[in-house]
Amino acid sequence: MTSKSEGDAQNPDQSRRSDAVASIERELIAPKSPTCIQVPASSSSASHSTSSVTSLKDHTIAMGLDSDVTPQTSSSQTSREPTDREQQMLRDLKVAAQAQRVPYISWSAIEPTLTVDSAQGLFKRIYHVQGNDGLVVQNFKEMDAESFEQRVREVVCLLKLRGSEGVGQIQSIIDDETDHLVGLSMTKYAYTLKAYATNARRHPTPCQKLVLIQDMIEAISAIHSQGLAHRDLSEVNIMVDEDPVEKLEDGTPRPWIRVIDFGKSVFLEPEEVKRWSIKDMVPAEELALLPLVVLPPDHGYKLYRSILTLPRTKFDYTPLPPVNPQLEDVYSLGVLIWRTFSGKSPWNGTIEDDIKTIRYLVKSDAQIKFQIEREVTGKMSQELLLKCLTAEASTRWTAHRLKEWVNQPEVSAELLREFEVLGGGRKRVRKNL
Repeated sequence: MTSKSEGDAQNPDQSRRSDAVASIERELIAPKSPTCIQVPASSSSASHSTSSVTSLKDHTIAMGLDSDVTPQTSSSQTSREPTDREQQMLRDLKVAAQAQRVPYISWSAIEPTLTVDSAQGLFKRIYHVQGNDGLVVQNFKEMDAESFEQRVREVVCLLKLRGSEGVGQIQSIIDDETDHLVGLSMTKYAYTLKAYATNARRHPTPCQKLVLIQDMIEAISAIHSQGLAHRDLSEVNIMVDEDPVEKLEDGTPRPWIRVIDFGKSVFLEPEEVKRWSIKDMVPAEELALLPLVVLPPDHGYKLYRSILTLPRTKFDYTPLPPVNPQLEDVYSLGVLIWRTFSGKSPWNGTIEDDIKTIRYLVKSDAQIKFQIEREVTGKMSQELLLKCLTAEASTRWTAHRLKEWVNQPEVSAELLREFEVLGGGRKRVRKNL
């Protein structure tokens, strides 16, 4: 009889896992460099307006990045020859790009037109295009075999979601003379959600808050409908633009949201998993688990993560029991909603790195309910959050179900009334509903 590991003895749930989960775990805990673990891809894939200095600074600080990084204008290309599997994935990527009419551009052709942005991420350098204020270029820093799958996955997700209203729009794919995937260009947006929703000088109005929340839910629903999970939702991975023409009922500009940064996303449909995996053959047991996946604890944006994916310590990378990543997205969405309508940091202002306190506050449905009822005024607002923020994934609503519920006239009207009680935003006379 195989003896239980120490981890299994401590956690009864782990002892009941299938052989399929165990085999995936062995792969995850094999010795790797830090970048091989699911470290959050840099949020610097955000597209910034050069006029939005506050937005850019907030975004850089939120990522823990050095805004004084010395700019480098190389494509970080490598002389390493792609493997046969990588070459097939690159061919498939070109087919997918052609289907979406997204062109390829060579790095050598576009590099002379670029000026470096001060915000640099763990995985990307950000550039602006001279003479084109509506575009931003992202150049992948890491060009090794370990980063290959992540680079391809991010581009594929953006291609699959091209044309979706609430998602950042890819405009071109950038390769080098050896056909290595070195970057991409995207439409540039004005603000991070953090800069827009928590602006001390001008909070969004209740009408703007409601639209932001409805649009976020719809965007996540659209992402999930494509068989994807984002896995890295936070206030710096959602961008906001204000419509220059369309006005809301209170006379304020209509905000539009765009979800960005798909570097940690996962595919949940078996054929897509096989098509975009670096493995020559994805194990049948891994496919059998879908839509559940086995992952290490999530060390990025911990205030947005449920108890099911939170690490126990800052050194915890022990593989977790299988989780549904789309339902984890819904949990993160709940925190984003809370942040948006309150303008404050949820969980009683707990700081990002206080893992012990975060785990205590979100350890059970009862504890979560207590915190929400303590911090949030408004029964409908509480109900909305409790549909997203649960310790047990099985009790969470899907994004599709949330979208249908929050768009009901009586629900949206009551949420708006509760947001008005909270106050904030530019004062306008609202028309009768």
